[in-house]
Amino acid sequence: MAAFTHRSSGTAPVDAGSTHTLTFTPAAANSLLVLVVASGTLLTFPAGWTEKISAINYTGLYVATKTATAGETSVVITHNAPSYVAQWAVYEFPPGSAYGVGSQTSGQAANVPPPALTGIPSGHTVFAVLDMAINNVGMTACTAAWTQPPTKDVDAFAPMGTNDGDYLTVAYADNVTGGTVTPAVSLAATGGTSLGERITFSILPGAVVAQPEAEYEHELGHGGLGGDVVAAH
Repeated sequence: MAAFTHRSSGTAPVDAGSTHTLTFTPAAANSLLVLVVASGTLLTFPAGWTEKISAINYTGLYVATKTATAGETSVVITHNAPSYVAQWAVYEFPPGSAYGVGSQTSGQAANVPPPALTGIPSGHTVFAVLDMAINNVGMTACTAAWTQPPTKDVDAFAPMGTNDGDYLTVAYADNVTGGTVTPAVSLAATGGTSLGERITFSILPGAVVAQPEAEYEHELGHGGLGGDVVAAH
C-alpha cells in the first residue's frame, strides 16, 4: 500500500486561455496535497498553495503543496502564455504529513536522471520526476523504465502542437530508510528526444489509519482533463 491515500493525474489540454483547472479526488480535511506539474511555460499557483521547488529552462517543472480543506477537489494553475498543455499529478498524504527535502537540475539530456537526494530522514517517501520538452512534431511517443525509485507512477506524453508539448514521468519509493537515493531511469522515445528538467524530493507521511489491503481503481476523464485517479479503499 502506498503512503499516499489518493493520486489523481492527467494532461490539461491546449486551450485559448492561460489557466487550467486540475480536478482531483475530494481531499480529507488537513491532509497534505502535493502537486507535481510541468508545462512549456512558467506557472503560478493560487493562494494557499506553496511552491516548494522548481526547475526551469526548456520547461517549467514544479512541486507545490497545500493543507487541504474537507472535500477540496481542484487547483487552478496560471501560465504566463496561452495555448500550452500541462502534465500534472496530485498526491494526497494523511494529516500530519510534511514536505521534506528536495533537489533539482535543469536543461538535462533525455537519459540524464533526476539528481541524487541526500540527507533523507528515515521513513520518507521519495519522488523522482523527469520532464522533457516535446518541441518537434516528429517526436510521437516516450516511455520510461525506472530502476530507482522502483515504482513508476506517471508516464504521460503530449505531442507538439502550435506550441511545445510535454513528457512527464514520476517514480517513487516509500519508507526510505534514510541517507541518499540516487535515481536511475532509461527512456524509450520515438522520433527523437529533447532537453528538460528534473526534481527529486521527499515527503514525510503522517500516521495512516489502519485499513484493509488496498484495491486500486482507475477512472478516466476526471474533471474533463483526461485525469487518472488511484484510490485506496
